[in-house]
Amino acid sequence: MLSSALLLLSGLTNLGLAGRYDHEPLLGMKQGYHLLVGIKFLFALPIFLIASLLAGRSPLAQRLQARPEPWMNLALALALVMVLLGGWLRFVPRERKGATPQGAAPGVVFPAEYRVVSGTALAK
Repeated sequence: MLSSALLLLSGLTNLGLAGRYDHEPLLGMKQGYHLLVGIKFLFALPIFLIASLLAGRSPLAQRLQARPEPWMNLALALALVMVLLGGWLRFVPRERKGATPQGAAPGVVFPAEYRVVSGTALAK
């Protein structure tokens, strides 16, 4: 129970910390990153429920323990989707909100196609 709670808490913390960044649009939406992280978080809930029921002693847990294979397969499939989503989200380009390129004066706004090259030079 403690490890499940800590995993859920760390997921919520990472979702909150992701708000510090501007992510490239995913699935054609500006907030696509947060949508997919929320879906990933929702996949964790049935995984933890299935795991706790397969280890529990309640009447419902005993019914699931009588035929654990389909429940373990469901939990495994959801976990696989979570890992794949996490791997995809790991490589989404992002920039810290309000960050200015190195060498640029604060308050100067550059078009998105300009990037910082070798610390101070701006290149298209």
